[in-house]
Amino acid sequence: MTKINRMGEIHTTNRCGKIKIVKYENYKNVSVMFENGDIKHNVRYGDIKRGQVSSNMYPNIHGVAFVGDGKFTHANSKRAYHTWHDMIDRCYGDNSKLKKKSYIGCSVCNEWLNFQNFAKWYTENYYEISGEKMHLDKDILNKHNREYSSESCMFVPESINIIFISRNSDRGDCPLGTNYNKKQGKYHSYISKKGFREYLGSFDSKEEAFKKYKYEKECHIKNVADEYRNCIPKKLYDALCRYNIEITD
Repeated sequence: MTKINRMGEIHTTNRCGKIKIVKYENYKNVSVMFENGDIKHNVRYGDIKRGQVSSNMYPNIHGVAFVGDGKFTHANSKRAYHTWHDMIDRCYGDNSKLKKKSYIGCSVCNEWLNFQNFAKWYTENYYEISGEKMHLDKDILNKHNREYSSESCMFVPESINIIFISRNSDRGDCPLGTNYNKKQGKYHSYISKKGFREYLGSFDSKEEAFKKYKYEKECHIKNVADEYRNCIPKKLYDALCRYNIEITD
């Protein structure tokens, strides 16, 4: 009986793009190569025909990220996986209408495109605070940072993270924490504390208004840091204490 030679056949998978048969022993023992160069052995030819061949190393999440080979899975690391997947969505999601402007231009480091690496970091760095939702933050340690990585990220309680949310629609061309009142011809300064907006005063120039906001905002950040000092990592506490509000923010 003549042995069938299927070497070089190209097939399309359901989730991982195209594959090429690089070795064919028999219909139960086939080796295939994915478009990213990953090779999988001992594949059944019937599964190839049905498109039921996959690789954990194939970037099938927005074309950039993959689960990887290792002990961490969606099933045994659900919180880590959802955090990781949300991070990938924010940076590489296709629906630009739903994508927040603050995430435009953001990226994930190559190491974290592999879920195995992110999940390991997650298990070593995640912590909880009673009554708080924890956020993965990328730019408190490194201001204006646009890349998610182990060097720049940490978990932050929501009560701290919301301190750094800017309401740009309220200020127009004015500096952070200020707006201009046309009727009065004055610049007003405001600060938000725990969900309440506090009026800081009226000023003749935007520089004066911002100076007042900067002082009050930095004091507020330090006060919150002291409030959470015993339950947050030292690097977060230190970053909050030295955080500098700039007029260009």
